[in-house]
Amino acid sequence: MKKINNKSFLALILSSFIPVFFAFLSAIDGHPSLWSPLSLPSFIVVMFGMSVFEEIAGMLFGILIILIIFITLNLFLLKESNTKKVPKTLTFILAIFSILSLLSIITSWNYGIEYQGKAHTVGILLINILIISLMWTLWFFIRKNCNFKKLLILSVVFYSWIFWSAFPWLGEMGL
Repeated sequence: MKKINNKSFLALILSSFIPVFFAFLSAIDGHPSLWSPLSLPSFIVVMFGMSVFEEIAGMLFGILIILIIFITLNLFLLKESNTKKVPKTLTFILAIFSILSLLSIITSWNYGIEYQGKAHTVGILLINILIISLMWTLWFFIRKNCNFKKLLILSVVFYSWIFWSAFPWLGEMGL
């Protein structure tokens, strides 16, 4: 079994707070906005935490879950850090989530226009296209010459997107 590099593990732990920040940003307004689009993954995790604990403790529990998800799913980066190519599983996950998130926006388009307005819905689509383009640009540049740091940067962008603006809420807010 490969020994885990302490510096790499520390980088993984510290970088896990970036997606947590974006998860917090996703829900800070309490209603959909361009900077707080109520991402479905963040919403599910925070609502699960709040179903187990009271409000503040529930949100903190949700943040802890996001930290655990990020660290656990990125431990493979430590294992794959000597690879010269981006792992196929990461490429597959990027492709699936990119497609599904855009399909989610497209299928919710009419609800978004009706309940959130045209400017909000178009803005959310453009933000998601920009972030997806950034992820795939990063992937393109590191695909054949990658290392732990490059994979970690791509992963931080991916999870920040997932917990911030992927699968945004575009419907009626009946909360």
